[in-house]
Amino acid sequence: MQYSNGCQRALFLAVAACSGCLATTTRAQEICGLQTASFDVIFTDGFDPPTPGLGPPVSTVQPPALGVTPAIAVTYPPSGATIPSNKVQVSGTFTGPTGTGVSVNGVRAYVYNGTFLTPSFTLTSGMNSLPVQATTLDGLTATTSLSITSAPVSTGIELFSDADAGYWPFGIGFSIGVPSTITVQSVTVDFGDGSAIYTGTDPNAIPRHLFTAAGVHVVQATVTDTASNQYTV
Repeated sequence: MQYSNGCQRALFLAVAACSGCLATTTRAQEICGLQTASFDVIFTDGFDPPTPGLGPPVSTVQPPALGVTPAIAVTYPPSGATIPSNKVQVSGTFTGPTGTGVSVNGVRAYVYNGTFLTPSFTLTSGMNSLPVQATTLDGLTATTSLSITSAPVSTGIELFSDADAGYWPFGIGFSIGVPSTITVQSVTVDFGDGSAIYTGTDPNAIPRHLFTAAGVHVVQATVTDTASNQYTV
């Protein structure tokens, strides 16, 4: 959203309340005077305008607060931590007016209800100092720094997912990559949302998991081999 001479341009993200409908982002017309603005719902398969005589517009967006300085804090991983991988996802909390965005080391984060989560991104080997910044629509910022050390452990085991984030309820598929030198005895997956821990024997047959509560969930998988060695990712 950008302001010039008292006018605003609004970006509206609409969540479709129907099976199979996905939301997308659209740029609305310019609105002057910061009055309340109404928008149509945009679906991936086309434009669905409101029909006269069928009630009020589908959605209403209030003008954002201006001049409010944001605040930001990292909750995972903790600063000073050593990560046994060359990849990381960073999560945390922030405060700020509607439309506040967050980036970590230049990577744009997903934001929801005062929390943020980045997609997985690659670290350099050794110490990494990552700038973490929240920015409001009118350019006010809050910045902190996250210092973590990347020390990959070459077990060869990796946890894969087919998505990083989405609108809840949201289903994600998981699988575990295991090198041929390891004979799997059992697999457990903690989905981090309070649901039952999955236990099985096939790292490629983990049932698709449905996250029914919005928020940041850290998923952890453990592979046990026939010699009772455990590998956690």
